[in-house]
Amino acid sequence: MSKTTTIVLAVVGGFAGFIALIITIAFMATSGPVKAVEAELELLKSGPVQEAYEALATGFRETVPQSDFERFLATYPSFTKNQKVSFSSRDVSGDESTLRGTLTDTDGGVTPVQIRLVKENGAWRILSIEILTSGIQVID
Repeated sequence: MSKTTTIVLAVVGGFAGFIALIITIAFMATSGPVKAVEAELELLKSGPVQEAYEALATGFRETVPQSDFERFLATYPSFTKNQKVSFSSRDVSGDESTLRGTLTDTDGGVTPVQIRLVKENGAWRILSIEILTSGIQVID
């Protein structure tokens, strides 16, 4: 192998390693909010709704009564019968985070969501849940 080829391979390998490091750091920085959502989904699947409701952010509980939360859960089984969660977009800025992705339930139903989280007393908690619509939306 020539010296030029060796240098080119070293540069390309170094660049690929650098990109992999950046991606790893980005996923590590956003893993807290993702784990918080996964923990909430586990609570919804396995325990009483009361426990899951109490794990939500204070701001959520101050604006959404538990009875409304329970009606929401009945409408979207991807939360209580969750089989898979996938986030295509993760954003963390200080003590706030926004995750966008899909929840898949055990019957194969897919619900596109945007979930906002805040850090309260060092723990990530869900502040809001928005069900996203697909397709084109016309705004007058």
